[in-house]
Amino acid sequence: MEPTAVLEQVVIAVKKVAPYETTAMTTHTRLVEDIGLDSTSILELLMELEESVGFEVDVDELEPAAFQTLGSLAQYVADATEAG
Repeated sequence: MEPTAVLEQVVIAVKKVAPYETTAMTTHTRLVEDIGLDSTSILELLMELEESVGFEVDVDELEPAAFQTLGSLAQYVADATEAG
């Protein structure tokens, strides 16, 4: 999947699970600090991405760094879809 398309899917999924309406998001937007995601909403986000992008999260490969920003999450999803 193309990186731009992955980022678009991540933004769509974040908007679905964010605790409040989010607007201007960039690859540098932080998931916890800027958007307000918590551990529960991050799990919801992963499930949403599994469904919309069509990949399976490998819990053994999950690293906290993947959830720092929209860009890092998009990179994780891109890598996971390539591996799958």
